[in-house]
Amino acid sequence: MSEFKFLCPECGQKILGDANYSGTQVACPACQKNITVPAIPPVPAATPVAGAASGGVPPRPLSIPPMLPTAARSMPAVPAAASRPQQPADHFSALAVASLICSVIVPLGSIPGIICGHLAKKRMRRDIFLVGERMANAGLLISYSILVATLTLAGIFLLEHWQNCPVMVLRESPTALAALQSRLVDEVIMGENEDDHDVEGQMHHTTTSKGKPCHITNRGGSFNYTMKVLPDRKMTLNCRYSGDEKKGHEFDIAVDDQIIATQNLMAIAPGHFVDVEYKIPASLTRGKPQVKVEFLAHTGKMAGALYGCQILKR
Repeated sequence: MSEFKFLCPECGQKILGDANYSGTQVACPACQKNITVPAIPPVPAATPVAGAASGGVPPRPLSIPPMLPTAARSMPAVPAAASRPQQPADHFSALAVASLICSVIVPLGSIPGIICGHLAKKRMRRDIFLVGERMANAGLLISYSILVATLTLAGIFLLEHWQNCPVMVLRESPTALAALQSRLVDEVIMGENEDDHDVEGQMHHTTTSKGKPCHITNRGGSFNYTMKVLPDRKMTLNCRYSGDEKKGHEFDIAVDDQIIATQNLMAIAPGHFVDVEYKIPASLTRGKPQVKVEFLAHTGKMAGALYGCQILKR
């Protein structure tokens, strides 16, 4: 039995056939359509011996031996398998190997692994002697799994960052200010009840700017308040600033010594007073009746001016 490979003309399935079935009708194991088994591919003709055609030793004349009787001329039959041409041997796809290596070893190799895997499968569909489909499939599976996991983690990180991103709100109408009161848990009123909130710090003071009291530090200073929170609710810190500040007002905002935001007040809302809401991580307020809210100026910068400070329900 002499076996050879051929492709189904309907679906491209690789099929291992027997030369004895050439020209017969069979059903494709993949698409179940009737196809004709082709003849075994011929082997390329042998290359003539160099020098036989030109410039070499002239060939010797053939001497025809005398005819022998039929019985004497009978020779052993050559095995059929030996007389049949041989097909090229199968070989592995280098792209399939590269796909698996990229998916497992190369950092961030999911994209190269996917590209190499699909290219390998495409070439294997064209070349019936190219093998390594399982290796390509493994490389694709691992690469796609790593890519999905990476995108999922990145999406979770960006979503969390977006949810905790500070929100600027203009509250200039009586209706907007009344709506703020419904969420109020605690409030520091500049120049009135700061001492009730244990104000302290370094190089800070209360002053008047734009006709309203505010709290500000010198360069490199800080100040903090003790403020009430609800231990079983998510809290938001609301701070009011002037939108006309010039450069040099840059500071961190911390709750119980953990920084939750960094603020630069340079022209954030020209011509307006603006509220900025900072979401406080639930872990910083859970089970606590109060927290320390601190404003820490960057080196050579100022913290504030702060025109209002409230703890709000989310």
